[in-house]
Amino acid sequence: KSQLADMPGSRWRLVLSVSALPFCAAFGCVARASPPIMLEVTRPSQGKRGSSDDTVVLAPVVTAEQLMGSRPHSSLEAREVIDTMMAALHRDHLNSPLRPYLGCEVALRFLSGSHQAAGFDKLGGPPAFARYLRQPHKQALTSWTEYRASGRPIVIERKTHPWEAYQRLEVRESSEGEWKPIRFLLRKEDSAWRVDGLFSEEPDEEDAFLYDELEAVTAMAPLDLEAQRRLFAEFDVDGSGELSEDEVWRIIRRLGIQVGGKSGLHALMLEADIDGSGEIDFDEFSALLHRGSLGCAKVGDFAAALTRSATTDGPREVVELVMHGMRALDQPRKHHGAECAIRYCSPTNRASGMSPEAFAAYLHEPWYRCLLEWRELELDEEAEVDASGNLAWVKALIRNESEKYFSVIGFQLSQHDARWLIDAVTITE
Repeated sequence: KSQLADMPGSRWRLVLSVSALPFCAAFGCVARASPPIMLEVTRPSQGKRGSSDDTVVLAPVVTAEQLMGSRPHSSLEAREVIDTMMAALHRDHLNSPLRPYLGCEVALRFLSGSHQAAGFDKLGGPPAFARYLRQPHKQALTSWTEYRASGRPIVIERKTHPWEAYQRLEVRESSEGEWKPIRFLLRKEDSAWRVDGLFSEEPDEEDAFLYDELEAVTAMAPLDLEAQRRLFAEFDVDGSGELSEDEVWRIIRRLGIQVGGKSGLHALMLEADIDGSGEIDFDEFSALLHRGSLGCAKVGDFAAALTRSATTDGPREVVELVMHGMRALDQPRKHHGAECAIRYCSPTNRASGMSPEAFAAYLHEPWYRCLLEWRELELDEEAEVDASGNLAWVKALIRNESEKYFSVIGFQLSQHDARWLIDAVTITE
């Protein structure tokens, strides 16, 4: 205690708990019976690198060239990671001339695995993250021209859990503008600081609607170039490097996209076929997908459906998501699990027209309670998909802690507007 008190300018917090370890093992002094040990210490960051405390930063301290090579590393201090993230989010770097979506790409590198937007790395990539940042309550993060840090980051050293660091910043859009607070939460993963939370003018209900928000943003975001090439190769059955009208028709049938029959398809082809060759090459396909993200009329709806086919869950993932939603029916908010299940019901499934309250009550009926009470879940490794690619079947085995045998839950799914939805569920006990 006296050693901590003798350290000037430091604020300390001790978290104590009963332990069987000797007191001297923690403090190197004489032990007493049943002593506590120190599990957690809170202190100001001891690092000196990065932007100075309470000094106004007038421009990104990391250049676009430096951002291109920036990676999380154990040598980077908490303030340096914060400066890098602020530079990545600056409007000049979000979509740099050096590389499209450069800032978004760097920001995704520095997110922790548990950050709410970490999934964008696989679901749409930097373009999806860019669209995520366009939400009104995120604007303070991307429109800043000045920022200043309020003191050093506060670091929490833990014995049994990852270290964390907290930093409060203030940002404003102009030298005459109002300062707005931003809070960083950093977490150490593999010995390197990563951003676990970044809060600006967050709406009170954001956490409750987080999964809905991420799903909507991801579905609307344009695909990155690599994802576009994979999707084009999947559709280009004969490998010619161009999509014929017949190939596009097969895509429409398989994904359940409504375009008004073959006459509607022909009109779409005429609009998408920029060079008038009668087929769609990769550049035309890429331009078509971009129109989907801009919300263009019919061709935009068609493009958005194609994008969803590359970013939405497969049959097995849909079943797993729905099963977990029904088990945790009221998390993170009341009837959220029921809302999730209804969202994945196809138009031919009568449950698609039910309210969340009615669906939740339906699940409490004796025959369906197993969907709420299971504690073990085993799914087919892969869904069984028919030759058309439009129908799929997934089998789930479930049981609760008191049951010796598994119940078999069979799911039939089909594609509707490029999304796998559940047509029917059968239960065999």
